[in-house]
Parts: sequence; structure tokens; C-alpha cells
Amino acid sequence: MILLDRQESEQHKILDALIRRLPSTHTEYLHYYERLRRIHAGFAGEQRVDAEWLEIILPNPHYFLHN
Repeated sequence: MILLDRQESEQHKILDALIRRLPSTHTEYLHYYERLRRIHAGFAGEQRVDAEWLEIILPNPHYFLHN
């Protein structure tokens, strides 16, 4: 049983807002875009693992604790 849904981190939200506001010609745009892409990929991976855990049928009650 998973008690808490995963939430986007504050860093994810900040980088997402920054990328939307920063022009693509800015010198640091690619740096922040790559950081956001990596954070997004990690979050998607965590969600996929959560989905896999939900499909596993265990004989005893169980809990998954984040962090």
C-alpha cells in the first residue's frame, strides 16, 4: 500500500517556471534545461517504480515509506 502520492520537488517547479520565462537564446538556458530534463526523468522513473509496486501482489499487508 502506498500512502502518499509522489509530488514534484520545489526545485522541479522552480526550474520549470524558469525555463518558461527564460528566452531560449539566453546563455544559461541549456544548462537549466538539462537540469530540468534530468529531474523530470528521475521523477518519471520514480512514478514508474510506484506503478510496478502497485502491480505486485503480496500475501501480507505492506507499507512503502518515502524518504
